[in-house]
Amino acid sequence: MTARPAYLVVHKLAQFTDEWYHDYTVTLEGVNPAGLYATREGAEFAIRALTRRAMRGATFDDLQLDEETDYRLAELLKQSDKLSPILRSSLPGFVSRAKPLPANLSDVQLDTLIEQAGICLYHILETEMDDGKRQVAQAALILTPQRPFIGLELCYEEEDEDGEHPQQTIQESDDPVVARLNRVTQLFGRRYANGLPL
Repeated sequence: MTARPAYLVVHKLAQFTDEWYHDYTVTLEGVNPAGLYATREGAEFAIRALTRRAMRGATFDDLQLDEETDYRLAELLKQSDKLSPILRSSLPGFVSRAKPLPANLSDVQLDTLIEQAGICLYHILETEMDDGKRQVAQAALILTPQRPFIGLELCYEEEDEDGEHPQQTIQESDDPVVARLNRVTQLFGRRYANGLPL
């Protein structure tokens, strides 16, 4: 079979340090898969839908947003005359951590925040695999809608001019569901691990 590109959508893995959340997803071995797609466009479409769903009724900390996103949201507040009335009234409470976003925001209103603030809750990993492997991997994800918790630890053994870069320790598990998810993530050179301690 001919190998074709495959795209794994994974949840952001962030850690709270120095008053801000830091997104370490791309540097860590462990990931939490959210879906497998045959095209990048399909993966990006899924990310937009998943992000909208996560944002409805969420607080700033629920979304584990970083300092740069906070800055862009603050800049957006300065242009509140360009926002819809519901965003104009709800965004200050969200940015100040006082209130969650309304649960009834429309897709268009959420897209405004996603695009203007650069909100990133998911990442895409890419590899190549044949159709048979992709079908098996997709079936494994479909059979596992609830991902079991796998404890993680971060240690800061390495540091360079950009600051600390955490190393990830993933607890071993004999859970057959974890083994199934590991078979999926290993196709992308990663291991299954579904979150970081806050």
